[in-house]
Amino acid sequence: MATIDGTSASETLVGGSDSDLINGYAGNDTITGDGGNDTMYGGTGNDYFRIGGTSFGTDIFNGGDGADAIYLTADVTVSQLLLDSAHVISTETLDFNYSDISGTGGNDVFDISGIITVNGYRRMYLQDGNDRFTGYQGNDNVDGGAGVDTLIGNSGSDTLIGGGGNDSMLGGSGNDYFFIGGTDTGTDIYNGGDGADTIYLTSDINTSRLQLSSANVISTETLDFNYSDISGTGGGDIFDISGITTVNGYRRMYLQDGNDRFTGYQGNDNVDGGAGNDTLIGNSGSDTLIGSGGNDQLLGMSGNDYFYIGGNDFGSDTYIGGEGQDIIYLTSDITTSQFLLTSANVISAETLDFNYSDISGTGGNDVFSISGITSVIGYRIIYLQDGADSFTGYLGNDYVDGGSGNDTLLGGAGNDTLIGGSGNDVLNGGTGNDYFYIGGNDFGSDRYVGYDGSDTIYMTSDINVSRFVLTSGNMIGIESLDFAYRDLGGTGGNDFFDISGIQYTYSYRWIELQDGNDYFRGYQGSDYVDGGAGNDTLIGGAGNDSLRGGSGTDTVTYATSRSGIRVDLSLTTSQALGGNEGADTLESIENVIGSNYSDRITGNASANLLVGYGGNDTLEGGAGNDTLNGGTGLDTVVYTSANAGVIVNLNQTSAQNVGGGMGIDLLVGIEHVTGSNYDDRLLGSGGANILNAGNRNDVVIGAAGNDVLYGGTGNDTLDGGTGNDVLWGQAGNDILTGGTGADQFVFQAGYGSDQIRGWENGSDHIVIRGGTTYDEFSDLTIRSVGGHAVVSFGGTSITLVGVSVAQVDASDFQFV
Repeated sequence: MATIDGTSASETLVGGSDSDLINGYAGNDTITGDGGNDTMYGGTGNDYFRIGGTSFGTDIFNGGDGADAIYLTADVTVSQLLLDSAHVISTETLDFNYSDISGTGGNDVFDISGIITVNGYRRMYLQDGNDRFTGYQGNDNVDGGAGVDTLIGNSGSDTLIGGGGNDSMLGGSGNDYFFIGGTDTGTDIYNGGDGADTIYLTSDINTSRLQLSSANVISTETLDFNYSDISGTGGGDIFDISGITTVNGYRRMYLQDGNDRFTGYQGNDNVDGGAGNDTLIGNSGSDTLIGSGGNDQLLGMSGNDYFYIGGNDFGSDTYIGGEGQDIIYLTSDITTSQFLLTSANVISAETLDFNYSDISGTGGNDVFSISGITSVIGYRIIYLQDGADSFTGYLGNDYVDGGSGNDTLLGGAGNDTLIGGSGNDVLNGGTGNDYFYIGGNDFGSDRYVGYDGSDTIYMTSDINVSRFVLTSGNMIGIESLDFAYRDLGGTGGNDFFDISGIQYTYSYRWIELQDGNDYFRGYQGSDYVDGGAGNDTLIGGAGNDSLRGGSGTDTVTYATSRSGIRVDLSLTTSQALGGNEGADTLESIENVIGSNYSDRITGNASANLLVGYGGNDTLEGGAGNDTLNGGTGLDTVVYTSANAGVIVNLNQTSAQNVGGGMGIDLLVGIEHVTGSNYDDRLLGSGGANILNAGNRNDVVIGAAGNDVLYGGTGNDTLDGGTGNDVLWGQAGNDILTGGTGADQFVFQAGYGSDQIRGWENGSDHIVIRGGTTYDEFSDLTIRSVGGHAVVSFGGTSITLVGVSVAQVDASDFQFV
């Protein structure tokens, strides 16, 4: 080892290529060790130790007294720069002289921790390799380059750049910066130490892994995006900035394709997962998470978070809001086949903000559910388009149009508006006051379910359809039909209208069924219907209905009445029908079908079909060729309005000309007849008939069966035929023949002079309706006239033809 000694003067001392010992002694010396591992003593004075080029070994710099400095004379590329406290003694300053110091690309070691002050500092580049850097007591600026580097800033506000590789960076005391950019992201460790430390993006980053979690970020509070873009690679990228407290200059992160994972910092994250099945965790703060395509899991955690959806970024996503008021937010119009926001995939995310965007189906069999949502804002109608779609609404007011196809729409809670569109739809409003919109040609065999609340079917436009059904069979819990002053009409074919399931209507206008053989059944209130041309069937139901048949042979039916009704087709004004049918106005009606109870139905001058249906009915056809069908029960035809005597034969199964201006009638299921006020001829059937001839001179023949015959006033001829008959000759001089069987002949005072023929002693009886005046056998006078027994009382004379007085005794009489 060579020894070079200076003097007390200010000198320039230069060592050789070997390891030298250089003593400057007194004076302001300039000392250059040159090659080798040199030991240099400045002594007293302000000394300079010059280094540069390749003149590096493991040198010792001892400045001694004075203000001493290590001075770079040129750019330096070395594998080892040791300026630590073991190699720098009493030397305060390192002057870079704006020269570059860089590593060799190997595993370089740089240590300037022995330095107090640095002048002319430029960034150190350690290049590739697993390098180690220890900074001085001021503001270091070092780039570790590729490799697994260890960078220690020590005190001061340091700038540490790990570069590629899994680097460990310790800022030490001071407000330090950790620079990242480009592709220099490995799994680095950032330890800020004391001070307010920042990870700083120097450029856009495209990487598969960004780890800034609590495991590798220590005492580093801030991430400064510097408004740079961070994006993934399109693979399964992992981004974690959960170790960060504060973020500045934030721009949205785009993770691109792949099954990515993101964990946010303690503030407001903004990340787009891109395509793929991503997991995005916002952590604390008000985060904006965008799953985009794929089946994503988005966790907002604490804070008021936004989950953005829009365009075609739909899979089966899961939204977990965590604490705070969280919102799923539509960023644009959406056309999708699946939109699922149910309780299974929406957890603690309270609000869906439509942002007044349109959501629509694809035209296939789409599935939409927002049942997991509590509130909705910015709502516009959801259009599901064609296909057999399914929709389940949220807890508030849904608005959805199923379009064509057989759709199932469930509104859930809230006041929903459901539009089935064409097809056979199932519309379930759930709880709340719901509206079911119908209009145009949106009719199939729909099913409407209202459940709780006051629910309404609402017409949005005029409707002309061949089938309009709102019955208890396809409606549950729907109270009202609001016509909204729209026209409801048929097509001109054989149309079918039934609104019997409705309780109330609003803004009702006449229903015009047009041509064709139409069917109409009304609601529980007042219907207004015009059947138009064709043979129509109209059922008004409860309420005060106006039923206009129009041209053709039209029928009204009261088969659903809960008690007997009275209908008179000759009336053109409102008539109280009885039962629960209200007061109807009938116009241009030819046929009537009665109830299951005892009805009174009167026809008009037209050819009427009057059907009693169930019960003991009374039918009066009036003029015209009528069909009078009593239905079940004991039914009566009435001809009291005839203008002459009638001939009625209940045993005839074909139409019969009854006369009296009453036309040619077909009687079906008729047991009883009431004649006219003229000379009638009434003939019974094989059943038990009640034949009431009325006034004038009538002929009444019971035929077989247990008949009741009334002669009325006039001189009548009554013949019971076979069976146990009851004959009432009544006023006038009548001829009564009981025929075979146990017959009864009924008399009271003032009945005139009657004859009983064919008396069967022991079987037949005379019934005296004498009250308290003629109530026993002794009150009667019995005498023989021309060999016939004649019974008299109170102006009534009864001649028993061919019966002697001796054959008559008290057993032949009954007193009532």
